[in-house]
Amino acid sequence: MKTYRGDPIDPNRITIQTEGVPGRTSLTPAASQRIINHSPDGFSWGFRGSGPNQLSLALLIDFFDGDDRKAQFYYKDFTARTIAYLASDKPWVLDSSDIEASLANIDEAKLPRSARV
Repeated sequence: MKTYRGDPIDPNRITIQTEGVPGRTSLTPAASQRIINHSPDGFSWGFRGSGPNQLSLALLIDFFDGDDRKAQFYYKDFTARTIAYLASDKPWVLDSSDIEASLANIDEAKLPRSARV
């Protein structure tokens, strides 16, 4: 399980704590900007826009262990359903289970009505 933490004091440095691994790593905009550069200024959250899309793409690339195609499939919906609702003026925490739940809701919404349970 991974835990992602963001803080408006330094929005371009998201910390990642991986369960069972000592220390923390950081997620910065650079890797996701090489794939799609929505926001030259980097990450933001709490609304729908270029900074939140950049954060969403970066989080999902990490979550999917570098699979940027999978991240690109989900990131705009993930922004709309999750990143846009994080308080813009407060620190936030998302863990792997939060991301999995959001992605499951996105998958459900993308199914044709006839295929929904």
